[in-house]
Amino acid sequence: MPKETAAKHKDSSSSEPQRMRWHNSPDTEEIRQHLLDLVRLPETHIDEGYHFHTHPSWTAALLQLLEWRDERLLPTLEEVSQHGGP
Repeated sequence: MPKETAAKHKDSSSSEPQRMRWHNSPDTEEIRQHLLDLVRLPETHIDEGYHFHTHPSWTAALLQLLEWRDERLLPTLEEVSQHGGP
């Protein structure tokens, strides 16, 4: 979504103020691999210095990969489910 339209975009189905997207998420192969690693091995990616999180980093990685419709997510989730999961 272009920046100028992002500032004006609002969900008309709700009277609540909506969060606006400032920029699209950066999307590179390196970032996608890192996100897949976060989902695959969440215990190796713990950030104790960030105190304002609302959910584990692997959850945010999962949601981003779903938004991008990365086809490698399904095999990763199958692998995680066989080993007990995050």
